Amino acid sequence: MENNKVDIDKMSEQSGESNLMGAPRYELPIVRLQGKDGIFQRITKDNEGKSKVEELGDTIKGTTLKFRRILSSFSDKQSYFSNEHNSFQDNITLFQSETDSEGKRSTMMVDEGTAKEIKERKQNLKMTQVVYFLMDKEVVKLQIKGSSLKNFYEFRQEIKKKENKHFFQFVIEIEKTKIEGKLGVYYTMEFSIKEEIKDLGPVAEKIEEVTKKLEEIENYYKDKGNKEPGEEAAEAIEKQIKEEKEEEIEVNQIPFE
Repeated sequence: MENNKVDIDKMSEQSGESNLMGAPRYELPIVRLQGKDGIFQRITKDNEGKSKVEELGDTIKGTTLKFRRILSSFSDKQSYFSNEHNSFQDNITLFQSETDSEGKRSTMMVDEGTAKEIKERKQNLKMTQVVYFLMDKEVVKLQIKGSSLKNFYEFRQEIKKKENKHFFQFVIEIEKTKIEGKLGVYYTMEFSIKEEIKDLGPVAEKIEEVTKKLEEIENYYKDKGNKEPGEEAAEAIEKQIKEEKEEEIEVNQIPFE
């Protein structure tokens, strides 16, 4: 049989290779605002799993491709985090991660249900918006939390005012703004429309790429009967919380919650 007539995906499934190779991965740089010092950062991992932090400018811009979210809460010895999901109506899994007296970290599943149900059972969970974001032809995971999240949902109204338009049709500019709150001075994200995109072809291709990758991961865990922990995102969020003194917005304060 000629190679161009072979169904590689079907062969992979039938061979049982996935049981040997493990879960598919979609590792992307994480972009965030370090709220304490007001620095946009791009975080990647090297081959040894160590984080590399690159400082970006005072302003970033890009195009939204996919909106996801994660619930999490952190303390010195115990952390909780959910798998990445789309909305508060999704069924999710909550994980607990603990560090013992010897510094060893273990993770276990502790709850299942809709995101809304789990948030009601564990009210100290905070929501981080994870935006798959196209920056300079590169897909990154933009994390929006705390007061930046409140600003982001207020910014939605600007998109709504554009009749028959969508987020992905615009270049979004994100700046930092200095705020004085109960916990002192910190920085938050401010969002604005930079310009409308004339050629949506490259954006459509990237949306398709992200969607396909996420579906591949979700289908793998669905077949295995469990959920993706999403530890990579949780680790970055945990590091961010420890570095910052920032007021948090409760999930139930967000308009559509």
